[in-house]
Amino acid sequence: MWAGFISGVLIILGNPKAILFYMGVLPGFFDLTKVVPMDIIAIVVVSISIPLLGNLTLAIFVNKARAFLQPPRTVRRLNTVSGMLLIAVRLVIPFV
Repeated sequence: MWAGFISGVLIILGNPKAILFYMGVLPGFFDLTKVVPMDIIAIVVVSISIPLLGNLTLAIFVNKARAFLQPPRTVRRLNTVSGMLLIAVRLVIPFV
């Protein structure tokens, strides 16, 4: 369990968008000459908790979707509907 958690943290830390946000955009929200240690703690806590809650919510929904899509009948129905939608999109594209 910890190996998966650590690898997830390393992937997030290596995300170029996150690096650019924390180095480029985030300092624009704060006057860095007036930031005190309690402000830093608050920023870190919010910066950790919001993505964590979002990822946990996403994981819960993915788990529910996986459980819903396991029966072969459901997979067949999903494939049929997806195929029909792809055909419908193909038919609409020339007119757009």
